[in-house]
Amino acid sequence: TFSRRVSLDSSNPEQTFKLKRQYQRKYQVYLQPTFQFGSYMGVGASLGCYLANFNIEANFMLGFGNETIWWNYEDLAGIPWSEDYGLPRFFGGKVGWGFICGTRLRVTPQLSVTYFNVYGDWDRDAVKGGLGVRADFVLAKHFGVAITPEYCVPLNKSYKLEKSSTVSSIVNGWSSGFNCSLGFYIFI
Repeated sequence: TFSRRVSLDSSNPEQTFKLKRQYQRKYQVYLQPTFQFGSYMGVGASLGCYLANFNIEANFMLGFGNETIWWNYEDLAGIPWSEDYGLPRFFGGKVGWGFICGTRLRVTPQLSVTYFNVYGDWDRDAVKGGLGVRADFVLAKHFGVAITPEYCVPLNKSYKLEKSSTVSSIVNGWSSGFNCSLGFYIFI
């Protein structure tokens, strides 16, 4: 949308306007496959929308890696007891407020809450909260790239996960620390 008040006179009857395409939209829905690195690595997807400047996003992440923790006691057969901590699954949501900067860039500070459990064991779960900034850049019509650095802290941990976090920096990194996600997204 463009409007401008102009005065026309017979000595200068032509007017020239230089227009730029606005790629970022106030109302949009996006889907984004994501790769994350930092205190934990994983792959996932995000589904979000912008309603004017308000942003809401739901996401899922499957963590890489596996951690085996050996405890200092034996089971009934005399074998040292271990637990396998592998493939954490993260389910979360984010809310934020977006600022369109120019025609292609949007910067969105976000607050997040994420629930995760390890390997389907409900005794090894936690809730974490985070603060991040999503920066998305439109490359072409309906297609862009986004990067989101975020810092998370644990809000609540199960007893098993709390004890495991004290002996493993990998398990501890699942619920706290700095992460950065990178992905290409499509939007309408």
